[in-house]
This record gives sequence, structure tokens and C-alpha cells, in this order.
Amino acid sequence: MKYNYYKHQLEAIEHIKNHQGNCLIADPPRLGKTAPAIGYAFQQDQLPCLIVCPNTVVVKWQREVKAITESDAYIIKNSKAFNIQDTKFIIIPYSLLAKQAKALEAVRFKQIIYDEAHRLKNSKAQVTKAAHKYLKDAPSILLTGTPILNAPKELWSLFVLLGVSDKVSLNEFTFQKHFCDGHKEFIHVGNGQYKDVWRADGISNEQELNGLIQKHAGFLRRSFQECWSSSCQKIIQGNEYLDVKLTIEQDKILAEFANTGKQTAKIKSIRRDIGIRKTKKSVTWIKSWLEFNSGKLIVFAHHIDVQNGLLELLKKLKPAIIKGGMKTSERDRQVELFQNDAKCRLAILSIKASSEGITLDRADHVVFVEYDYTPASNWQAMNRGYSIGMEAPLGVTFLVVPNSYDERILDIIRDKQIVIEKAI
Repeated sequence: MKYNYYKHQLEAIEHIKNHQGNCLIADPPRLGKTAPAIGYAFQQDQLPCLIVCPNTVVVKWQREVKAITESDAYIIKNSKAFNIQDTKFIIIPYSLLAKQAKALEAVRFKQIIYDEAHRLKNSKAQVTKAAHKYLKDAPSILLTGTPILNAPKELWSLFVLLGVSDKVSLNEFTFQKHFCDGHKEFIHVGNGQYKDVWRADGISNEQELNGLIQKHAGFLRRSFQECWSSSCQKIIQGNEYLDVKLTIEQDKILAEFANTGKQTAKIKSIRRDIGIRKTKKSVTWIKSWLEFNSGKLIVFAHHIDVQNGLLELLKKLKPAIIKGGMKTSERDRQVELFQNDAKCRLAILSIKASSEGITLDRADHVVFVEYDYTPASNWQAMNRGYSIGMEAPLGVTFLVVPNSYDERILDIIRDKQIVIEKAI
């Protein structure tokens, strides 16, 4: 059985081949990065191949390996000893990588594939340290539609896996100083005390950084328009404003936040309270959309209190639901419900729990009652409603309380996105 690749996927296989299996594929979410990575390893006999991915998509990767290679992939399910014998593809979730990394090193993989590779952004995390220490020698295909979640400094950990750090004689400190506007700040910490703090949340020497990424990281990132002949706009975004009143104290605290952008405990509390206060007005908007449109709607929220409030007020509509902590089997059942039941026109989802590994492309519109502080999380979430070859644009709406945390967060998200786009 021959696997039918799309043209842009065949081009990705050629790109990987040209970089000897050591590259960063950063096409936007939902463009099909899985198949080229498996296809390259299989066609070039770069086996055994290790696939590292989120726990929620382990079975999906196993199915893809079977579809492309007609062979069964072995899944490492716990921290016990494993026996892979002559298995060509081995799959392990990130949650087990640190515990099994030393044993995996002994296998001497010819290829490693990291799905959602941005999960390794923190160089100090145990899972990242394990990958850097034990799995650095094998060529790595890094797959992520969001290589930078917040700031260019997150590229460093990916550069280590790709060997970029060795090619250009950089360490993490010199990388941050030269490319991330790294500098010391003398800040007041209270009680007349001051201390030096290292800041590296910006971008500097951006053209040089772009060149470094292109030359040494095997970087490939294409737009939807480059991959598809359709000229339609993929996503149409807009804001809708809700009339929600805040207290005088909240107004005062938010005014301070607007100037500093600093996330204090009080600000986080207000963020949650605004989400709760928005719930009823959001439900009115949701019901109105469903009344005047015949399609399906995805609703995203951040706080569990807000998700529960939406569910209580919309329970008669029997929505599909995905929350944090949900078992994979139940998660898959909810996806199936939304995708294949014509009567299910509504899905209420947690942003964090739903931003990876699911397809909800039967949706006609996405609405954010709340939004994540990280641009990539919102981007990943909204792309759950998009699929390869989709012709009609996906509508996306952000429900906003004027002059509140909402507007400030959208400003911060926009500013972060500008820095990210300069880097890549």
C-alpha cells in the first residue's frame, strides 16, 4: 500500500533529506508535519527511529507509522525496562523521557523525531536536560508550528538538539546576550533592597539570527497559501465587546497593570473574576451565533470556573467537552461526538487541554471567552478547527471587556507576536 503524500509534504521530505535528518520543520499547525518525518526515516532507512511526543498523541503517531510503513511501532508506556528487539519505530511520551533517556541512549537510534518540540524550550527542565545529555548524538527532526512561545531565547534548547551550538561556538549566555537583548537590570525588591536581574526577553541582531536559523537549523516554515493553491484567507479574526462592569478597586489595579504588564496575584485573581463576570454575556453571544448560523462552534476558556459556568448555562445544548485531566479515551470520544454527530453543534474546551493533538475541523467558527497569556497557545488552539485542504475560512472571535485585563492581554499578545515574527 502506497501512502499518498501531498505535494508540500513531499517537499518537506526533500528538505529533511537535504539536511541529513537534522532540521526544524515549523509549518503552521494542521499542515501535516507527521507524515514527512516518518516518511523520511523509513525511506532513508534511518532506523531504528525514536518518536518523542505528548502523551495525548502517542496512539495517533502509532497509527501514522502503520499507515505509512505498514509496520507496528512500539510504545514505551512506563519507566520499566523495555525490549524493542527489531522494532523500527519506538514511541515515548515526554512524561517518560527523563526516566528512560539513559536506556534509550544504548539503543543508538539513527533518527529522532520530536513532535511539539517547543515542549523542550526550558533548558533547565529535567526532560530537556535528558534529551541534551543522552540523545544529542542522533540527528533530530524537530516538529512544531510554534518554535517560539514567548521569546526568541526559547530557541536555544532546540539549537542544542540540532548541533547549532557546536557549529557557531555559542553557549546559552552568549546566545541570549547577542540575540535576545540580554542585559542586567537593577531592580527594587522591597524594603530598600535592590538586586541585579538578568533579562533576555527581547530580540537583537535579528537579521543575523534569521541567517543563523536558516543556515544551521535546517529551518522550514511555509504559509498556508504556499502549501495550497486556494487563495481564501485561512482565518478571519475579530473582536466583539461585552458590556461587563468592573469594581473601582479592579479598575485601579488594572490601570497599574496597563503600565507595568506585571502579573501579580491580584491581577491573576482579577483575570479569573473577569472571566466569571463575562460568562452570562458570553452565553448570550454563543446562543445568538448558534441561532443565526447553521454550522458548528468551538468555545475556548482558560479557568475551570469559567468552563464550568459555560457548561451549566449551555448544558441543554449537550456540548462536547474537553477539560484538563481528562482520560485520552474520553477525550477522543468527545472529539468524535463533535466531528460526527450532526446534532452536536457546540464544543466547550480548555485552551491548555485542547491545543495539541486533536482535530475539530467540522467547526465553522471559534470563539475565545478567555485567552492565554502565551500567543502560541491561542494560535495552537484556534488551529484545532483547521485542516489540510480546507477551502472556507475559519472565523475566530475574541470576546473582550473594554478597558480591562482583556485589552491589555491582547496588547501583550500582539507585542510578543511581533518579536516572534522578527525572529523567524
